[in-house]
Amino acid sequence: MKLTKVAALLALTSSLGAQAASTSTTSLGSIYQKLKESPLSMDVLSETATAKGMDGFQNTSILYLGYKLTDKDSVKLENRILFDRRTGKEDTRMNRMVLSYNRGKILTQADHGINMSAKLEQRLYPAPTDRNARNQYGLTRASVKASHEFNSLFSLSGTLYGAKTQRINTADQDTNDTYAYASFVENFQITDKWYVAFVQEPFIGRTVGGVQSANIYNVLETGYQITPELLGAVYTANTLESDDGKKLSLSNFSEATKAQEFAFYFMLNAF
Repeated sequence: MKLTKVAALLALTSSLGAQAASTSTTSLGSIYQKLKESPLSMDVLSETATAKGMDGFQNTSILYLGYKLTDKDSVKLENRILFDRRTGKEDTRMNRMVLSYNRGKILTQADHGINMSAKLEQRLYPAPTDRNARNQYGLTRASVKASHEFNSLFSLSGTLYGAKTQRINTADQDTNDTYAYASFVENFQITDKWYVAFVQEPFIGRTVGGVQSANIYNVLETGYQITPELLGAVYTANTLESDDGKKLSLSNFSEATKAQEFAFYFMLNAF
C-alpha cells in the first residue's frame, strides 16, 4: 500500500514538472511571437575578414536595435565591436555607435517605377584608439537609396552618401573633412535562397586642407538564406586607386589594386 502511494506521488510530481516545462516553453514562444509582431527589431551580424598580406584577421560583430515609428519611419541603434587579431595589433574594442532615422517608401516601384528611401545618421567613435587615429569624435551622414526589381532573378540598387566629420583638433589640415560616395549593387537571385551580387563604390574625400582623394571599392559576394532568419555569405573585394591618391587612373592595374580582401559573415534576424 505504501509503495502504491509513493508511486502515485512520483507520477503526480512528474506530471506537474512536465506541465510546468510545457507552460514555460509555451510562454517563451508566446513572448517571441509578440516581439516579432511588435515595432521592435533586433539583428546581429558577425563578419570575419582578412586581406592579402595581413598577418591575422579581424572580426566585426554588430548589434542592431530598431523601432518602427510608422509604416514609413523607423529609428535604429547600431553597436559595433571589433575583435582585432592581427599579429602585434591584438585588441578588442567598441569602435562604432550609430543612431539613424530611416524614411522608407518615399517612392514605390508599384506607383513610380522605383523604390526610394532615405537615411540620416549620427556616428560616434567610443574608443580613444579610433578617435585619435581619425582625429574625429564622429560624423553625420545622409543617404538616399533607389532600387528596381526587374524580375525575380535580377535587381539593381544605388545609394548616394554624403558625410561631414566632427573633428577633435580643428586645426589639423590633414583630417578628413567631408566625403561622398555611391554604392551600386547588381543582384542575381539564382534560386529562392542563393544569390550572387556585384558591388561598386566610387568614393571622393576631402581633407580640411583641401587635399582630395578618390578610389573605387569593388565586391563580389555570394550568399545563402540558411533559414528564414539566418543568412550566410562570403565575398572578396579590392580597392582601385591612383598612384598619387588624388585622381583615378587605372593605367597600371596591378599598382592601382590595393589590399585584396576575403571575408565571410552571418546575419541573424532575431525578431
